[in-house]
Parts: sequence; C-alpha cells; structure tokens
Amino acid sequence: MDVLPVVSRLSKFFQREDIDLSVIKSKVHVACSLLNDMCNNPGLMRHLSQFREECRDFTYKDIKLRSCGRNFDVGNLCQTYISKIVSNLHDRFPESDLDLLHCFDVMFNPLLAPADTTQLITYGNDQFDKLVNHFASRVDRDRATDSFLEYKYLLHCHRNLNFRQFCKLLLCHHREDFPDMCDLAVIALVIPVSSVPCERAFSCQNRIKTKLRNRLTVDHLSRLMKISLEGKVLKEFEFNRAVVNFNSAKERRKVMH
Repeated sequence: MDVLPVVSRLSKFFQREDIDLSVIKSKVHVACSLLNDMCNNPGLMRHLSQFREECRDFTYKDIKLRSCGRNFDVGNLCQTYISKIVSNLHDRFPESDLDLLHCFDVMFNPLLAPADTTQLITYGNDQFDKLVNHFASRVDRDRATDSFLEYKYLLHCHRNLNFRQFCKLLLCHHREDFPDMCDLAVIALVIPVSSVPCERAFSCQNRIKTKLRNRLTVDHLSRLMKISLEGKVLKEFEFNRAVVNFNSAKERRKVMH
C-alpha cells in the first residue's frame, strides 16, 4: 500500500462539481483509517526495511539522497509522515463540520426521505435540532418547528429531485411558506465542499485579465467574471434588449460622426 493513491482518490472526490454530502464523512473516515493501517502493515514495513538496506550509501536507483544520519529510523519517519497527513485531514475536516454536512444532507436531500409517510414524524428531528442550534442567529426556532412536519411532507413529495434541485425549488416557490428552511438552504448551497468553482473562477480570471488587459479594476474584473460564469450563453443573449436597457439607463452624450 502507498500513501499517494489514498490521498489522490480523496482529492479527486472533492474535484467533482456536484458532491453528495452524505458520503463526505465516510470518504474522509475511510482515508484516515487506511492511512493509519499503513503504519501497522507488515508489507510496508518490509519495503521500508529493504529501502534502507539499498540506500546505505545514500544512493537509491542512481539518485543521490541527502544524508540525514547513519542511524535514521525509516519506520519512525513513515509513522510520523502518515500521522501528520491524518492530523491535517482532521484539521481540514473537523468532526463537528462533518456532522453538520450530514445534517444538511438529511434536511434537503429528498432521495433520503422515507418512502413511508408514517416515518416522517420522526425523520430528521435530531438533524433539525443540530442545525437550528448551530444557526440560532438565522433561524426562528418556534416558527421553524411549527412548519417542520409540513416541510417534511414537501420533501417527500419531491423524492425524484436531488439535493441541489430541491434547494432551488424551495427557494423559488416556497420562500414564504418555509422562510427558515430557505435560509438554511441558502447556506447549504454555498458550502465550499468542492474545489471545482474555485478552479473554474481562476481559469475564467486568467482568460479575462490578460497581459493586454492588466489595468482592469477589481470591480470591473468581478463583473466580467460573473457574466462569463453565470450569464446566458451567446445564442440566448438578447442583444436588442441589452442595447435598449443600456441607452435608457442614464442620459449619455451622443457622438457625432
């Protein structure tokens, strides 16, 4: 076993655009468990011992290694390295944050809702309490509690939708019915669990702010990036309407040719 494949699989998982919140916790736990097991893996220890024997003169496969002392302990170095990776993963994904992600998934993922409506009475109650307590400044507990059962029936009625689709439906058509759940849905939609939006934004920035356009202000660049990332495709853009809106925005000086 090797460290790199485990870390690479976890990294590739977070490069997906539409990540399933329900599996984030298990993915992180599996990666940490595999890394911890490596320290006690006899095969890895044999490989490290063989490596130490082959590089007694600090040369491994014709590659000169930097001397770190004749008595360095390869096994100890391996355990320290793996422990540091696991520690960094725990710092990056605290257990409390993973629990909140699971709560969001239960609350807004219709695919997890029970098929039997009699189970809706108890479904998601613990997760609801955790979210309401954590976001107490954004949620009216009494109001949210009064409408929670009705909300769960709505969730059940849309079991054909995924997490993101249901959140958008909730915000578009049920904001007045469930204002507190809508506030939580907004939070759920902007949780930066995937690296895709960040990478896409940097690519967009590099396309727009080139060497020939290096004097773009931050505000102007931000507006152009928003148009590029979230605007309509060119075929759907209404140029005539845009011209009319532009001319009517404010009085402009006419240029005579």
